[in-house]
Amino acid sequence: MQAAVEMNETLENMVRKLKAIPAYAERFKQVFGGKDPVTPENTAKAMAAFERTLITTNSPFDRFLMGDEGAISADAKKGWELFRNKGCTACHNGPNFTNGGFFRIQVPGSTDLGRFEVTGNEDDKYKFRVQTLRNVALTYPYFNNGSVASLSDAVKIMSREMLGVQATDKEAALITEFLKTLTGEMPRVDVPVLP
Repeated sequence: MQAAVEMNETLENMVRKLKAIPAYAERFKQVFGGKDPVTPENTAKAMAAFERTLITTNSPFDRFLMGDEGAISADAKKGWELFRNKGCTACHNGPNFTNGGFFRIQVPGSTDLGRFEVTGNEDDKYKFRVQTLRNVALTYPYFNNGSVASLSDAVKIMSREMLGVQATDKEAALITEFLKTLTGEMPRVDVPVLP
């Protein structure tokens, strides 16, 4: 929320705005209780709870895993094999293709110090959380600074920076075909009218 490339909002200003809307203040009180429930911590909890509802199911890859061999293309199957064999699953694993850990990566052109900005711990410089790959074909531009427009280029950068190997154009294209199969059916979100 505070990142300049995202919402560019201070926590103090966000709390002030939320408290100024009586319906929001009442909802925070109902959910969190307490004398002063509109806090940065509770706002983060509320946002995280909402984000956890944004589950996309029935992706082509999910159908493939359930036995539908025709759910993904031959190239996507080759990409899945490359993804596993190159070691991508060390970090991108499980149902959401993330282990939730923090790892060091310096994206070209980025000045973001990563987790260090939160912890102040020197060991956390340039460490970022492993992102889910679900719907990754829809979430461009890539990386913390939005500097990479194509998924194929992002695959090449991750291969070089995290695995220490250079992915060929063909390998990146195949892995990209696999990653596209992780796009699931979007949940319906009814956006309320602001109080």
